[in-house]
Formats: sequence, structure tokens, C-alpha cells
Amino acid sequence: MSETLVKPDIATQTINQLRLLANQMITKAGSGHPGIALGAAPMLYELYTNQLVVDPAQPDAINRDRFVLSAGHGAALLYATLHAAGFALSAADLAAFRQPHSKTPGHPEVGVTPGVDATTGPLGQGVGMAVGMAMAEAKLHAQFPTVIDHFTYALVGDGDLMEGISHEVATLAGQQALAKLIVLYDDNQVSLDGQRSRADTADNVARFASYGWDVRRITDGNDLAAIHDAIENAKLSPEPTLIAVRTTIGDSGPYAGTHQAHGTPLTPAQLNALADNLGTTLTTNFSLDEPLITHMRNKIMQRLAQQTKPSAAELQAYLEFAQCQSPQIPTLNATAQQQAARTIGKITLQTVAQTWPQLWGGAADLASSTQTTITDSSLFAPNNRTGRNIGFGVREFGMGAVMNGIGLHGGT
Repeated sequence: MSETLVKPDIATQTINQLRLLANQMITKAGSGHPGIALGAAPMLYELYTNQLVVDPAQPDAINRDRFVLSAGHGAALLYATLHAAGFALSAADLAAFRQPHSKTPGHPEVGVTPGVDATTGPLGQGVGMAVGMAMAEAKLHAQFPTVIDHFTYALVGDGDLMEGISHEVATLAGQQALAKLIVLYDDNQVSLDGQRSRADTADNVARFASYGWDVRRITDGNDLAAIHDAIENAKLSPEPTLIAVRTTIGDSGPYAGTHQAHGTPLTPAQLNALADNLGTTLTTNFSLDEPLITHMRNKIMQRLAQQTKPSAAELQAYLEFAQCQSPQIPTLNATAQQQAARTIGKITLQTVAQTWPQLWGGAADLASSTQTTITDSSLFAPNNRTGRNIGFGVREFGMGAVMNGIGLHGGT
């Protein structure tokens, strides 16, 4: 008796076409990172299809969920997903992956690609910017709760978590109890030169737990139900969440599970074999089947329709705050100019802070020395989200990435 072939469900079909499309882009460019595109596709699919509240037609809307691809070498997968989700990325844009002046550069760039919230590439810095975005959301939500209320997501890899900056910003996020920060960890145990164990044997899940994060493990990176449930539970956590998803780098490809999968583009013959392995068809137009695109876009629009809108008055109050762009700079007389530079800086900071309500920040455990405290405000903390002074501690590298994330968020 012959076996009856069961057609994969629409989610699996979409994921497999995203995998193939991303690798098609990489093969055409002759450069890129096929391994993450094959291993992490289920996570990107789940985020954009079932989680992110974002309007592809208005990718800069202030109350959208943010997503930072800290593992920026996975750009091809992100671009394929953005195209499928309905952002202004055409099939021709995908075909121009890694080409000069294209909308699809080798790593994500803000202002170049619609739907990209942070420029990433140097490992570890993306998660730092995500922490900054989550801090900005927390502060603005406290001030304008009906206008700003959203989550910040990031996807990190083993390389991100080896970088020292990830330790700095993760401890800060735990200290600040950034409950609306959800980080997915592509836990494939492989880096470019070989197995992760050749250079790093740290237990990242235990490490993040010690930082005050809610941590979760998923043993099968293709288990969509487990990924979905973990994210839904993370939304209810009072702490930032790390979801470690054990994946196979280069899943279904010729180098699956090995470091060769990290950066070796597939040959045309290998690409065709991959299509067979995935049970899908290689197209020549760099796009996905229309039913799959429709499936994703309908789910996105259904979530948008459920989003609560602020009143006109509430929105206007936020806009007046966010658009205040004329800080007052004091004029110092000749005598005042002879003071120590940090004293002049303190005078300037206090004047600017009084006339520029978005201003907040801190120093790397040096505010008392450099006089960089806004004197009429308090410390930003889990029980005081309106404070304008940030206790960064001695986290100098992380501080820079966090402040970049705050700036990228906008409104502060």
C-alpha cells in the first residue's frame, strides 16, 4: 500500500519558503550567511505572523513593537520576512541583496530598509540598543500610558552573548526589570570558526537568570507551538525574558549543524536540493506564493485592528512633549567661563534640562564627579519610571549602545 503524502500546514510552508528565499538571495549575491536563515526562520515567522504589532504601511509609527536583529548577519532572512509581511521591499529589492545602493544591504541599516529599527552588525550592540528601546518605552509609558504601550524584541546568537557588551546591558536590563523586553536566543552552539565549545562553554541561560531575567528553554527550534507559548508567557513576566531556542544552524542544508553552514553560500545545485528537502519549489522571481503572503499579512492586519487608539487629546499631549526641539543654552559671562569645565557643563545641563523635557541620561558611575545629574529630577528605576537620571554603573560600552537605542526609539 502506497503512503499518502500529507501537505505541510501553511505555517510550515511559509517558513520553508522563507528559508529558501533567503538562501536564494545569498546564492545570487555569492555572499551572506545561509545558516541562520535556515535555523532561525521559525522564530522570525512567529514574531511577524503572530506577535509583532506593526503596520507595514506605517513602519515608523511611534507605538509599534520594536524588533532588533542583533545577529545582523541574518539580514537575508529578515528581508525575506519583511517582504512577506508587506513592508515596502519588492522582489527586485530582494534580488539586489548586498548590492551597492540597494535597500537590502549585507547587514540591516536604519533609514535604508523599511521595517528595520536598528543598524546592526557588530555583535552584542543590537541587544544593547534593544535594552535602550525598552527603557525608552518604560519611561514614555509612565508619562503617556495610552499613547505608548508596546514590546521590544531582539534576536541574538551565540556571538552576541560572547561579546562583553551583552553582559553589561543584560545586567542593566535585569536591574531595571524591563518586563516588555523579550530576547530570542538562536542557541545553535556554532560560531564561524567551529563549535561554540572551542571558545565558550558558559551557560547563558543560567547567566541571564542570575541577572534577574525570566529564562526559558526550547529544545526544538522547529516547534512553533513552544515558541509561541514561550513568547505569550514572556509578555506576562515582570522581568525581561530570554528564550533560548535550540536550533540547527543550516537546518535541512548540506552543512547542517556545522560551522561551514555559518557563511558558506549554497551552490545552485545545493539550492535546488534544499528546495527538495524542504518540500517546496525554487522560484525565479524572488518572492513567495501568494497564499502564504496573504496568510501572513492578514494575521498582521487582524492584530492592528485590535490595537487600542489614544484619544486626540492624549496624542496631542504626547506630540507636544516629543516635538519640543528648542532647548535653551545659557550664555556665560567672562567670569563664569573661567570655572572648571565640569562646572560649566553642570550649569549648561540644568538649563537645557529645564527647557527640553525629553532629555534624560546618566554617566558610568561618574555623575557625582562630572556633575551630570539633572538636579530637579530623580533616578529612573522600576518603581520610578519618570526619573530622568539613569544609574548606568560602570557599564561604559553598554551605556553607549543603550543611549543609541533610546535615541532610535524616539520621543525621548
